[in-house]
Amino acid sequence: GGGEPPTADIARAALDRGVRLAVPAWVPDCAFDSCAFPEPGAYAPALVEPGCAFSKGPLGIPEPEAKTWVKPEEIDLWIVPGLLFDREKTRLGHGKGFIDRMLARRRPDSTVIALAYRWQIFDGVIPRTAHDVPMDRIIELPQAVSTP
Repeated sequence: GGGEPPTADIARAALDRGVRLAVPAWVPDCAFDSCAFPEPGAYAPALVEPGCAFSKGPLGIPEPEAKTWVKPEEIDLWIVPGLLFDREKTRLGHGKGFIDRMLARRRPDSTVIALAYRWQIFDGVIPRTAHDVPMDRIIELPQAVSTP
């Protein structure tokens, strides 16, 4: 069992190396000059500053309290969550399309990676619709073992 692989250590290492890091944050209303993106009631990338405070957004996902929005076109590497993946690199999320809408705005030369435990990689085929964005790579992680 377990959920999505944790990414806090990756985020800390990136910040320690001076990497500009963004995470999905809830957009309550227009955040950019043009309201084409992000749409209200959706997720958009928000900058993470070293030591910034986090709180849970409306769907329970931790996000920076002070939001500095980053346009998806500015992101070089995407590490995305998912519930299930197949060998064709199709991702099954929670079904609301928030991640796919962000990825639809990415630069063509950006890279989309998923981290997944072995049990999250399905040997069959997950149906893919036109708006589903395939992963460039899926990195299989060893399942963490918890002890009582």
